[in-house]
Amino acid sequence: MRVLRRFRLMTVRFSLILTLVAAAIGFKFEREVGLGIAMGGIAGVLGFWLLASRMEKVAIVSPDKVKSCFQKWS
Repeated sequence: MRVLRRFRLMTVRFSLILTLVAAAIGFKFEREVGLGIAMGGIAGVLGFWLLASRMEKVAIVSPDKVKSCFQKWS
C-alpha cells in the first residue's frame, strides 16, 4: 500500500514540475502555447491522481471481493 501511495505522489510531483517547465518554455514562444501545455498537463495529472487513488482502494481488497469492487468503481 505504501509503495502505491509513494509511486502516486512521486509521479504527480514529477509531472507537475515537468508541466510547469514545459509551460514556461511554451510561454516564451506564445501565450496560447504555454496555456495549452499547462491546462493539458494539469488535466492529465488530475486524471492520473484519480485513477491511482481508486486503484489503491482496489489493491487492498481481498481477491474474492474484487469483482464487486470493480462493479462499484465503474
